[in-house]
Amino acid sequence: MSEQFDRLADLAAWHERQADPVAHLLRRRRDLREHREAATLFRLMIGNRAAADPERLPLVLSLPVSAAGRWCKRHGYRCVTSWPTVGVVVQRGDEPPLVARLGDTLLWDGHRITVLEQT
Repeated sequence: MSEQFDRLADLAAWHERQADPVAHLLRRRRDLREHREAATLFRLMIGNRAAADPERLPLVLSLPVSAAGRWCKRHGYRCVTSWPTVGVVVQRGDEPPLVARLGDTLLWDGHRITVLEQT
């Protein structure tokens, strides 16, 4: 690999391209699997880094399924995840549930979680 990558997402995309069996008909299955697994790992790292921000959680496809639940639990909320089709439903105590979908962002203002919907 002689290319240089400025972002982890670029590296993940490169591995995804390398794992394309149509583009690389002669590549062995083991090589394709290794590239697929590397791309998945880098996407997971990107998602976990996004989940480390205590004030906002963008709901992106690379976000691990468990990350939204951990983020909400940290703020005292329960979270049900139906990823990626519906998104997440968060609730605290008797408060009405909040529904967020892929592309939305969960925000923490120090007291409660709100949803910033994708425009």
